[in-house]
Amino acid sequence: MFRGSGLRGLAILKKVSDLFFAAQKINLTPFLLLFVMLGSSLAIASESGEHEGKHGDKEFRNIFAGFIGVTHERRENGLAFGIEYERRFNERFGVAVQAERTWGDFDFWVAAVPVYIKADRFHFGIGPGIEWSGGNREGLVRLIASYEVEGKKLHYAPAFIVDFVDGEQVYVLGIAAGFGF
Repeated sequence: MFRGSGLRGLAILKKVSDLFFAAQKINLTPFLLLFVMLGSSLAIASESGEHEGKHGDKEFRNIFAGFIGVTHERRENGLAFGIEYERRFNERFGVAVQAERTWGDFDFWVAAVPVYIKADRFHFGIGPGIEWSGGNREGLVRLIASYEVEGKKLHYAPAFIVDFVDGEQVYVLGIAAGFGF
């Protein structure tokens, strides 16, 4: 499925993930590792050359999307709404900035910056983030698996997300709808 720089990219993301988990044990902030992840994705993208995504006959490298989903943690559930901006560096790699709000049995915000690896229409992401509720803030690692479908004007992506927060897992199942430019 992945060739050449794709395998290098997976190895880099694994190393970054290992660094993130080690950093949480010694209380380093996830934002320091954000720069490492962005730098590695830019390096991989520059090695792979430029590629712009296509939507119909139009080409784009940026996507703005809205998200709605259901969040589950232990026995609590909530409704999640979010927005995302993704910058695609080439046909396999991109980075996103996400903000999400969840209401229901709990009330919290999540901000994350995942790096995406794409394999055809499947997208896999990993990145650092922060979950906060009131005055309490926790670092997190976000894993994402989604499948992109192109409509006439919009992109749709059913997504499964797992946030690893303070030794627990929070699951999110939802769909994003966005447009490229």
